[in-house]
Amino acid sequence: MLIPADAVAQRRYVRAVRQTHSTPSLGIGPTILRGLRNLGYRDSAAALCALIDNAIDAQASQVDILFESEDGAVTAIAVIDDGFGMVPEMMRAACAVGASCPLGDGPHLARSGFGLPSAPFAIGHRFELISSPSGAVPARVLFDLDDLASDDVLIPQAVRAEFPPFVHDHLRRAGRAWSGGTIVVLGELDRLAPRITNGLAQLLRARLGHVFGRFLDRVTLTVDGIRVPPIDPLFLFADAPDVAPGAASAVDAGTLHIRLGEDKVTIRTALLPPGFIGAERRRAAGVHMDRATIVRDNHGFVISRLGRRLTLLPSSPWFHFSNADRAIRVEIDFPPSLDELFAPSLSLQQVQMSDTAWSALRAGGLAAHLDALRRRVAAQRHSQREQLDDVLPTA
Repeated sequence: MLIPADAVAQRRYVRAVRQTHSTPSLGIGPTILRGLRNLGYRDSAAALCALIDNAIDAQASQVDILFESEDGAVTAIAVIDDGFGMVPEMMRAACAVGASCPLGDGPHLARSGFGLPSAPFAIGHRFELISSPSGAVPARVLFDLDDLASDDVLIPQAVRAEFPPFVHDHLRRAGRAWSGGTIVVLGELDRLAPRITNGLAQLLRARLGHVFGRFLDRVTLTVDGIRVPPIDPLFLFADAPDVAPGAASAVDAGTLHIRLGEDKVTIRTALLPPGFIGAERRRAAGVHMDRATIVRDNHGFVISRLGRRLTLLPSSPWFHFSNADRAIRVEIDFPPSLDELFAPSLSLQQVQMSDTAWSALRAGGLAAHLDALRRRVAAQRHSQREQLDDVLPTA
């Protein structure tokens, strides 16, 4: 859901909606809404990524994911951001399935589609939306799937909010007075996996470090009180936790800018030197950093949109990554203006790249660049074999 940045624009959008829908409703019945739980998000982490997309689009500088736990198992999740927040009327409008509002100039991470309820309902039966612009009193809208009965479910009125105790405790410990933003509290977590607090926290830090690594120099993202470190599939971030002093380092193999229609695609490439995967590495607090796993999970074309990682494609119509190509790292980053050619899913987890896009990348020099990187890798291996032959005694 794309939200206007100021209260005046939010109220203008709400008035426009009311011209066609006098009574705010979800726009669909509860049966269809429950069916949406099975669409779009491959797992709990992917659904939470959608909420972080909204926070970054709302110009948040801090996003915290909190857990309420009982006997080591997570019973509730809160996603707190310090973005520009929503007026009560906008909160109701944002909860309509399919709601969409232009944000004005500039590209944005979130895509209009299922609406705000789809991500929370992918994890649990209940969610609570708390929000306010800076300096305003926070309001709350509460949804519970078990309470929805009519064919066209009315969106509850926004009422004055009271923070859940675990959210209130977090703000108090952090010394932060509420100054505006948005909180999404997820409850009745029947589809959450994993449920164990430590396991979920480690999974989220690793996944979010991958997906939002390019944003973490300007957005502080924490999970259960621990900051999420950036993870670069090309291993080129100087401050990434997988880089140890004195360890083998990835080599920047060049950046390509290929025009596609009226815009351009940015392609970063890197080469991993011999011995890179087995090199000593630091262990980031609360995150299992394993170079071999990062290499395996990013072996192919890493596809990003506006710097936000979407998915991995193992091949193109003209290039297939084999095991011998593990040293070659490639990230293709496209702007939202090229969505029609890359066809990202509404949940931002998959792409269906068109033949036009692949052909343009090939003609723009990507195929030739990858062939050249293959030759560099082959030359490195040949040099290693020669050095080994010089060391080993002859029979």
